Amino acid sequence: MVKNILLLFAVGFTVSAELSCEDGWTLGQGTEKCYKSLPGLMKYDASKAACDALGAGLPVIHSEAENAAVYAFTRDGEHVRLGATRFGSGKYDFKWTDGSEMDYKRFNDEYMDNALNLENCFDMWPEDRWNDNKCYVPEIVVCQKPASNDGGTPDPNAPSKDPNQGPNGGFILLALIPLGVDAKLIPKTGCTANWTRGIEAGSCFLVILDMRVEDAKAECAEMGATLASIHSDSENQLILDMVRKAVPTAQESTWRPTALLGGHRTANDNKTFHWDDKTKMDYKNMQPDEPNQQGDEGCLEMFLRPFKTLQDYG
Repeated sequence: MVKNILLLFAVGFTVSAELSCEDGWTLGQGTEKCYKSLPGLMKYDASKAACDALGAGLPVIHSEAENAAVYAFTRDGEHVRLGATRFGSGKYDFKWTDGSEMDYKRFNDEYMDNALNLENCFDMWPEDRWNDNKCYVPEIVVCQKPASNDGGTPDPNAPSKDPNQGPNGGFILLALIPLGVDAKLIPKTGCTANWTRGIEAGSCFLVILDMRVEDAKAECAEMGATLASIHSDSENQLILDMVRKAVPTAQESTWRPTALLGGHRTANDNKTFHWDDKTKMDYKNMQPDEPNQQGDEGCLEMFLRPFKTLQDYG
């Protein structure tokens, strides 16, 4: 009697959730990282602070795929800031700011020269190679953070580079942006990471550097915030202290360092201003002879030195 023998093959396999990114971020093809390009051009300190505020960091590259993902954000001949800084005087003495090993390299050897011993930061050229550069040179800002494996599916048709992304056309030197969040967005436990609770109830503040007015407003809106409004001497001092802490050299670095505020002119006179968050303008600390509406000055800014007061700004 012939017995039928049933052979069972057990094949082991692992099911992995697909990687995904939050809205507004792009999953790098062949990587496990999400990327986001910020508007405008920024210096190194401003770039790092802006990415930190998003819970991310400047690009750290460990593979050809990651290099290509960052390269996709280059535009109009501008360089992209990378998350590496110089640690020695040697030509290639750079390290990633997250402490990871520089196990993938794509140096532009011809130009790695640390000119005048001032090139202590790192960037990607439009040719997708890396070079040393001065930290105070404004460059494209791309932030990166790990992708999520929560099972979400990234949009396969999402472009790796926003076709509408254009250059900022300039930037305001030390235009530091405190952001105020509406009270209903603040959790009972306090402000979210990197934000500072305000003196007045229902306010959280964050400092971001080197943005033009329209870019600043767009960045705030994306985070559910507005440019800052000020309602007391204490709040005025808090914002001043936050900005000076973010940029310790603000008092020496330029003849008129200022912080951009969320106030705008609503009538053709020197007196009628309103806050962007629609709160009452119940506190004023104007510089003497300000506002003066020179030219087309429709915004408000804070002097960081020597006055600690407000004036109108174009």
